[in-house]
Amino acid sequence: MLWRLHIRPDPKNGKTHDDVVDYCIKNNISGIGWPVSEEVKSPSEYEQAVRKKYNGSVPSVIFANKPVPGEYIWARDLNGKYYLGCIKSDWFYSNDPLHIELDIPNQRECEWIEIGSEENIPGKIIACFRPAKSFQAIHEPLMHQFTKWAFSREIDRNKFETDLTSEGITEATFFKFIGADDCEDVVGLYLQKIKGYCIIPSSCKPATIGYEFILKHSITSQTAVAQVKQGNVGLDERLRGIADHIYLFSTNGKVQADSDDVTVLSASELFYFVCKHRNILPSRINYWLDFLT
Repeated sequence: MLWRLHIRPDPKNGKTHDDVVDYCIKNNISGIGWPVSEEVKSPSEYEQAVRKKYNGSVPSVIFANKPVPGEYIWARDLNGKYYLGCIKSDWFYSNDPLHIELDIPNQRECEWIEIGSEENIPGKIIACFRPAKSFQAIHEPLMHQFTKWAFSREIDRNKFETDLTSEGITEATFFKFIGADDCEDVVGLYLQKIKGYCIIPSSCKPATIGYEFILKHSITSQTAVAQVKQGNVGLDERLRGIADHIYLFSTNGKVQADSDDVTVLSASELFYFVCKHRNILPSRINYWLDFLT
């Protein structure tokens, strides 16, 4: 199993979030909060104490019960920095005053490596950090395979790529690796290069509702907007009538057009475009293409 951890402790007595991160990385510890007053020696004892104190289950119960040594954890701190860890021990509870101050009484030995920003993180893993839950599983075999390679660089890269792409890289594999911003870049470049539109740069703002950018056709002067989503998301009804044409793209390809002024872009046509026009792609997208092929 593969896991992801939001590093969001509640440190005490002047300790900071950065103190918690530094301590865990330097001491090869993966820790999470929800302390209890009882002396607990097993996950079952801890779970009983949690239900008594917090009137129900909390994410630390999963942390105590589910992971096993040898499994991997993706973590992200409040500064947006990513870390990858390999679990080295079973769960244990610490009443050490420092650990209570840092809000990491629930612990496992864990060897960490710093990954950095989203630049080198598959989009599928980034998306797993959107839910607010502190600790949860990542149910994606492909991401587990990538994680194993990323952590242990001694693994033969050629073997990894052969296993991953024995039948050739597919659009499904590609769109699992790239992030939400990358998807928007692909659609924007496609509409400009293939469909003859020009993006209006000032329209590319996070505050826009329902669409990623506005375009204008270089010959007809007709306007268009693009809605790009990862997952199964239908047309935002607020887009109707906002432009002459609407382009939709969802990475799982399940969006349907219901009128002549709506065009659904397929993953296959965008992936074909990506493979044929690598010279105009952002470097991050080419990074994943190089990795996968």
